[in-house]
Amino acid sequence: MFSLGSLKPRSSAGAGLLFVPFLLLGALMVQEATAQQRVNKCGEAVGEPSQQDISRCAHQDDQCHKCIQIPGCQWCSRVISPTQEGGSGAKNSSNRHCFPTSFDLSSVCKPEDIEVPCNEAHKIRDEPLSEVIKGKKVQRKIIQIRPQHVRLDLRKGTPYNLTLKFRQVSDHPVDLYYLMDLSNSMGDDKENLSRLGSLLAKTMRALTSQFRLGFGSFVDKVALPFVNTHPKRLQEPCTGCAPPFTFINNLKLNENDKLFTLEVINAQISGNQDSPEGGFDALMQAIVCQDIGWRNASRKIIIFSTDAKFHQAGDGRLAGIVTPNDGLCHLDARGHYTNGLMTDYPSISQINKKVQEHQVNIIFAATEGNIELYRELSNHIAYSSYGVMDRSSSNIVELVKEQYKKITSTIKLSTLAHSSESIASVRMFSSCLDGGPPKQISMCDGLREGDEVEFLVEITADQCLEEDKESFFEITTGLDRVRIDLNIECDCECEKEGGKERIDNSDMCSDAGTLQCGVCACNPGSYGKNCQCNSENTHATQEHENLCRKGNDTQLCSGRGVCQCGQCSCRQPSTMYEDIWGTHCECNRRKCRNQGKLCSNNGECECNSCRCNQGWQGQFCNCPADDICIADGGSEVCSGHGTCSCGRCQCLEVDNVPYTGKFCEECPTCPKTKCAEYQDCVLCLLYDIGKLDEAECRKCTIRPIPTESLQEEIDRGASLCTYVHEDSYCEYQYTYFYNAATESYEIFAKSEPNCPEVVFLAGIVFGVIGAIVAIGLLTLIIWKILTTIHDKREFAKFEEERNKAKWSTAGNPLYQPATNTFENPVFGS
Repeated sequence: MFSLGSLKPRSSAGAGLLFVPFLLLGALMVQEATAQQRVNKCGEAVGEPSQQDISRCAHQDDQCHKCIQIPGCQWCSRVISPTQEGGSGAKNSSNRHCFPTSFDLSSVCKPEDIEVPCNEAHKIRDEPLSEVIKGKKVQRKIIQIRPQHVRLDLRKGTPYNLTLKFRQVSDHPVDLYYLMDLSNSMGDDKENLSRLGSLLAKTMRALTSQFRLGFGSFVDKVALPFVNTHPKRLQEPCTGCAPPFTFINNLKLNENDKLFTLEVINAQISGNQDSPEGGFDALMQAIVCQDIGWRNASRKIIIFSTDAKFHQAGDGRLAGIVTPNDGLCHLDARGHYTNGLMTDYPSISQINKKVQEHQVNIIFAATEGNIELYRELSNHIAYSSYGVMDRSSSNIVELVKEQYKKITSTIKLSTLAHSSESIASVRMFSSCLDGGPPKQISMCDGLREGDEVEFLVEITADQCLEEDKESFFEITTGLDRVRIDLNIECDCECEKEGGKERIDNSDMCSDAGTLQCGVCACNPGSYGKNCQCNSENTHATQEHENLCRKGNDTQLCSGRGVCQCGQCSCRQPSTMYEDIWGTHCECNRRKCRNQGKLCSNNGECECNSCRCNQGWQGQFCNCPADDICIADGGSEVCSGHGTCSCGRCQCLEVDNVPYTGKFCEECPTCPKTKCAEYQDCVLCLLYDIGKLDEAECRKCTIRPIPTESLQEEIDRGASLCTYVHEDSYCEYQYTYFYNAATESYEIFAKSEPNCPEVVFLAGIVFGVIGAIVAIGLLTLIIWKILTTIHDKREFAKFEEERNKAKWSTAGNPLYQPATNTFENPVFGS
């Protein structure tokens, strides 16, 4: 049933007039429930509106334009009953006028009295897509996307879905400009490029019949500390080098590849002092200057070839150059850049902006030592890619061919705003070539010639346009553009001069206002529902005070304002975060703020609560409405191990097992499914092994971080992965951990693998033999020492016994002494 609770009259005097029409509405809606479903003026289904819808629209019942600027509300200038067709605007001016669009207003309001803006599209240019004739090059204007120009009449806050069709056609005109670093270290590359010019042209003409080639060179700003400004060095910065320069357009785009070769040969190598080069100055000029020879309807490609880093915005201060780059063309008649000493280097964002405006594809061809820098740079510049250029530049043709095929096999839609502020928000959906339900995506890849895809572009007008101001934006593929003109309906026809039944100084408005759209618009100095109050008479009578109270509230104007002639004048906000408004000053904008932002900049504040724009939800519209808590291929929210909060999984502990990961799919005992997913890229990026070749390795999007130990990562809950090489038996270890703050996986890998020590069999054999021989010799030596000691001991014992032996001679008659004794008588005494 149609609820009447929120549609109470503003005063007891007008209760009868308000209540009768809505009793009738309720009865009519009961009858409608059993009838065939109807639609409103905009073709939207009608039924029983919710209490919230009724209340939201009732708050905007004072003026028509305020009502229709609220999504889901419509205006009726004169509410009538089926049996009472007559009645003047004055009689019905006290009734409600702002209703939900889900209510069938045609039952109580004539069609001509209904004001409700509808989303409509008007195709201004819708040429058919180019046909693809296999084996035949198309020599005419190519159209890959339709429609090409649309005007949208939009209602504020109500999304409109525009369908765009794209068909891949390969034989597009191609303008390829080779922008080369001609510092001294690039001398060999220049000579190789001069030999590859004709091959490059031949290769590209095999891909498209409408090909042109150009050449430009750069070094750096001619100022200290970028180059040596000594007069002698300005003439010859290095042996045999030409004077330094910033950028020269050596050859405009043309079809003569022999002239390209000649210009490359004639271009002279120069030099600078510091390591980074002034490539951004040259890149900006190559993008924005029509003197380069760009065709309007062509696929524009710049090959940025260098072996060094680049200067960017702010580096010019080293030379006293502080004026920001203006993003304009500054080439003289000779093709020389003339503003190098007057403005700073461009910033990355400036390059990105100009790339999108001029629809230029950039291929960064850098040497191996700088490829990581240019890989990161390509992530910040639209329509850009990168590739490794070897030291001899011999692979440049294959690099261009490979990158060109990538460009032509991918379709990516992006928006180009043409006003200082965003009037509308845009979201894109497509199923690409999968054939499944559309997903929020702006890019499809893997396209071949003749493939056709559809994009659903959801456009929501976020704010009204100023009077007589036009607004448009473009959706571009990098080659084709769709212009979308916006007309945002924010005003009612019945409020405009000459509007139907518009009465100036109407007696129903106390002769002090204009009756328009069934309500009074008071003249300056008068106010009140019927302009009955004058600013000079502010005395509040008892009746007026009752009008200033909301329901049974004892406070006038909710305690936030002053009652004047039956109407509340809300006080000024006390802080920057407050804004008091409402019939009874009951609304405070501060309650809609989150971290200083009103409804997180994703919605509008409607009396203490936020009404979110399409695609957002939550109390403060700070949560994406899209369900991103279900993993691809999964069916359960957060894998059944967590809760979804504001588009993010809050993982739980189930059966004493803690779960982690973006979708709570990881746990200590779970199969580590991501180990196999990351294995090949980790092996090729850090260890240069595995099954991925060089080209496939460069496609890896992960960034493993080398570390000496993984223990710290394991302690914080990271999952450990181990891979053992089948030949070397080396053990490679890495971890992955989902960081909820950055919403990405962090991968750490051990710097060095754990490899078993190398076993030398010959060494072992000879070692064993040597050990046996050594043991034998040692045994013999010990035996010899022991026997010698034993013999010495025995001999000593023998000697001792022999010395102790005393033979007796007195008892042997046969004994004769060996000596005689004689005595000298002289000495006898």
